[in-house]
Amino acid sequence: MTDQFERESTLMNRHSPQESGAERGASMVEYVLMISLILLVALAGVSAFGETLTGNVNDSASRVVSAQGGNFSP
Repeated sequence: MTDQFERESTLMNRHSPQESGAERGASMVEYVLMISLILLVALAGVSAFGETLTGNVNDSASRVVSAQGGNFSP
């Protein structure tokens, strides 16, 4: 009885997804796809709001510089 349990346990461990190189490769591909999607969303956000943000930053910078008595030209 113990021998059968040990054989089955050995077989299960040998074919475990944790040990499989194919499973590790699939996980890496999934992570790369998730990171790519996040980067695409970030890029789309910057593209959509980039000019507005640039205008806001330039306006803030000019106010800071003018408050110090200087001239700001972006």
